[in-house]
Amino acid sequence: MDWGQGIFRLKDWIDESGVGPVNVACHTPFTMIYGPKATLLPVFPGQVGTPRLPGYVAVSSSVVRGIGGRKSADYYAPFLRMEPVARIGNSIKIYRVDRPWWNQRR
Repeated sequence: MDWGQGIFRLKDWIDESGVGPVNVACHTPFTMIYGPKATLLPVFPGQVGTPRLPGYVAVSSSVVRGIGGRKSADYYAPFLRMEPVARIGNSIKIYRVDRPWWNQRR
């Protein structure tokens, strides 16, 4: 379950690793806190957000499991098969992504 408990640890990871802008799919308004260090990705259908790729994508457990509904679950399903490069607590996983993931078949 993810209720935003790892969001400040995510900021620490971004600052410490120096990876630059990170794409973030979390329910917490991350970009309001961290500005240009993050691109907020859609969590619920109808939201907008274009990921900066290649780059890093931080996805909360709730988002990847589809708490935003079926469309959200389909959009983030490929991350269930990918190995994260980092884990932030038990709620956020970070992936290195070179190309759009939403076009991949299950």
